[in-house]
Amino acid sequence: MNSKNKVFKKGVSVALAIATSLSLSAGALVMPLAASADATSDLIASLQAQISALSAQLTALSGGSMSSGSSAKCVFTKSLTMGMKGDDVTCLQNYLKGTGHFTYSGGATGFFGGVTKSAVAAWQSANGVSPAVGYFGPLSQAKYSSMMMVSG
Repeated sequence: MNSKNKVFKKGVSVALAIATSLSLSAGALVMPLAASADATSDLIASLQAQISALSAQLTALSGGSMSSGSSAKCVFTKSLTMGMKGDDVTCLQNYLKGTGHFTYSGGATGFFGGVTKSAVAAWQSANGVSPAVGYFGPLSQAKYSSMMMVSG
């Protein structure tokens, strides 16, 4: 068996693990209403971390070719919204710039303001993420991850 087949089979295994995690997370999110918001938030954060780790593993197994072109694959560990700052926001902005949705002339700033919110909303609308309100949370991150897997 050549090394490309091995990498492909490993990639398929990791993709199946990600799909399993996503399906389990969907079931886990349909918890009784009595469950606390903190427990749900912790569960979502844990699942996002697992998805990010599996995505990084898939990227490594594929030789780093999971990028969509202009920027490296982002790894998100939390939801992103107005007023946030950091490398994860910068990565998101660079990705959105590559898709044509982030058009700020100053480039990526690392600050999630109105321009980034509008860019996220436009990306969500273009990619079937609803509601398209400019909040880059679990639904948007799952869509982003699935798009990164397909583009490889």
